[in-house]
This record gives sequence, structure tokens and C-alpha cells, in this order.
Amino acid sequence: MAEQNRQTLAQMNQGKVIEAVSGDTLKALLPADLPGMKRTEASAERTQAMGVDIAKADGRYAAGENGESNVTIAITDTGNMAAPMRMGLAGWAMAQVNRETDSGYEKSMTYKGYKGLEEYNKNDKSGAVRVFVAERFLVEVEGDGVTMDTLKQALDKIDLAKLSSTAKGS
Repeated sequence: MAEQNRQTLAQMNQGKVIEAVSGDTLKALLPADLPGMKRTEASAERTQAMGVDIAKADGRYAAGENGESNVTIAITDTGNMAAPMRMGLAGWAMAQVNRETDSGYEKSMTYKGYKGLEEYNKNDKSGAVRVFVAERFLVEVEGDGVTMDTLKQALDKIDLAKLSSTAKGS
């Protein structure tokens, strides 16, 4: 059944059999630290289920005695997930969003040539920046007790060009 699913996914991916990169490859792209924050944890995994091959790495960063300010970075390789399934994860990359409320905003953006979305709540100083790299990698930076500038500085520490180049080997 898994092999049949892989073949179906390959057909949906224009005949290409795509394997996710290793979780360790993604983990190596996580910054060792962020401006004013130390990495407190990092993890990596690669999952294969029903023919779908996905890899993910997470890093957690904190500042302050009790981690009052914290950031989480997640890098996901959607691997051989078919395009319609990818859009389920990153549908915002195909839309234009520009919403503002009294407490914050959500808007589409382009970051270093990659489609993205930024969200921020100024009341609780929480937000997220997401970018979709090489139509395959989802990079998410989320934080609490931080500014949007802090989140963008964290995103700056990830080598998106290097991440994109890992897709070329597929």
C-alpha cells in the first residue's frame, strides 16, 4: 500500500520521486543562538507514512530568567507530499492577506524572494513569520514576548538559499 501511495504521489509530482532530506540536514540549518537568546532545545525527525516522506527540525530559544521571551523555529521538508497537500500546509503562500485589527495584523509579504506571511499581536507581543522556500520547505518562526523585528532577525539567521539548494538534489 505504501509503495502504491509513493507511485501515486510521484505521478502527482510530475513523475518525480522526491525524498525528504534528513532531519539532521534541517537541524544543521537551525541557528545556534539568536540575538539575545540561547538555544534551549533542538530536535529533528523524518517520518514516512502511507508513502508520504516528511522531515522536520525544531529549535527553541529563550531569554530572561524564566524564558519570558521565547522563539521557536520549525523547518519542514514536505518531501514528496503532492502539491495540493502542500497548499493545505502553506495555502497562505497562494493568497494575498492584509488584515489589521486594534490588537495586531496579518499580512502577506515577500522575504528574500520567498512568499511569506507575518502575523503579530501587539497586546501580548506574540507573532509569527512563515515563508515557503522552493515550493517545498516551510520555515516558521514563532515567538512570545518579542517584537516582530526579533522574529525577522531570527529568520535572518537561517540560510534560506542553502535550504533551497537542498531541494535541487531531489
